[in-house]
Amino acid sequence: MLKQTVAMALDSIVSNKVRSGLTVLGIVIGVASIIALMLLGAGATAQIQGELAGLGGNRLTVSITGTPVKPALTEANLRQLERLSAVTAVLPSTSARVRLVAGEVQKANVRIFGRSSDFFTTPGTELATGRALHPLDIGMRQQVAVLGANLAAELYPGRSPIGERLYLRGREFVVVGVMAASEGFTMSNISEG
Repeated sequence: MLKQTVAMALDSIVSNKVRSGLTVLGIVIGVASIIALMLLGAGATAQIQGELAGLGGNRLTVSITGTPVKPALTEANLRQLERLSAVTAVLPSTSARVRLVAGEVQKANVRIFGRSSDFFTTPGTELATGRALHPLDIGMRQQVAVLGANLAAELYPGRSPIGERLYLRGREFVVVGVMAASEGFTMSNISEG
């Protein structure tokens, strides 16, 4: 019985060569398109996962806004967070929009960030030139600034801003570093004005 079935199938294939060829071609195209779609999906998934990992997929950002009556987090609150077993780092940050003066250039409504020196140990915070904030800068309340790449190029075209002075809300700051230029949403370009 099996012999007869195989013989009939082979006879049908040989007698209908065009139909058999088109059937084989359809099967090959179908299998190839399924494999191509699977590879495309896997590649897109890997790319998205890579981008998310670059953003810090294991990072949690908490925004707490204080008021004049009730301040946001205190140093004691930050130390309590650092002691939690699941927390590897606490990076406090504050931001404001201010008027910036650098030589003859004046810019209104520039967004600035106040950060701890530990901020520069996180991915996406590479420097192009100069140095990062040092714990002594924070401890001694030094008036120093690290600029975003675009803002540095705008304020000091064609020259290094390291050592230059700028004024934020009338207070003098010395530029000690410049963030590396980056693409996409990273920690180094959110400091651009």
